[in-house]
This record gives sequence, C-alpha cells and structure tokens, in this order.
Amino acid sequence: MQQVALPPPAERDWTNGLFNIFVDLNTCMLAWCCPCVLYGQTVQNLDPDYGCFKAGCHYVCCCPCIVIGNRRHIRTRYHIKGNGFEDCFAHCCCHCCALIQEGNEVQKYGAVSPQTVVIVQGGQYQQMQMQA
Repeated sequence: MQQVALPPPAERDWTNGLFNIFVDLNTCMLAWCCPCVLYGQTVQNLDPDYGCFKAGCHYVCCCPCIVIGNRRHIRTRYHIKGNGFEDCFAHCCCHCCALIQEGNEVQKYGAVSPQTVVIVQGGQYQQMQMQA
C-alpha cells in the first residue's frame, strides 16, 4: 500500500463572526455570567482528558495568557485564518465574545477536525475520512 501525503487544508474563516454571539443563547449566557465554566467546557471538548474543572481553575489563575494560547490552538486545529495579534485583540476588546466564538466552533466541530486522506492501492484511489 502506497500512502500519499496531502497538503494541509486551506485556512478558512471562523464559522461565526466575533460579534455573532446569539447563535447559541446558552453559550452566550454562560460566557457573560461564568466565563470560567465556558472556557473549561471548551477545553474539555478539545481534550476530554483535560477536564472542565482543571481548565476552569487555570482560567481563573492565568486568564490573559491561557485564553490567547487556547484560541491559537483552536485556530490551528480547525485551520482557521488569523494570527497572535488578532487573538490578543479579540480577547482584549471583547473577551466574552471571543469565548463564545471559540466555544461555538469547538461545539460544532468536536474534539478533532476531520481530514480526507487518499490511499493509493494497486493503482486505485480510495478516499477515507480520518480524524487527526
């Protein structure tokens, strides 16, 4: 079996804009009333082994540093356009909106992003949905 390496998927925009906060009212209310819980849930959805409580505690202790790093992690995992400056700007200007945007993105796409892998076997192409 011959495996073919594919280029990474093209970067895309966030599914919902930064100020499109009313897509899921539960997420919106959670971000405004108890952002540490929303952050914890988002991290747990990204990595089920991490745990909501542990992530929420890290949020309370080191919020500025940890949320920007998590946003970068989400962008990388889901191939979303952006850079560190935009991540910092989003959280500095409208922290709750950024948490909502991140939470909705992870909620929609789950813990991993699907990628199509092409396997060539005996001259025939086979496409499979793999999870990274």
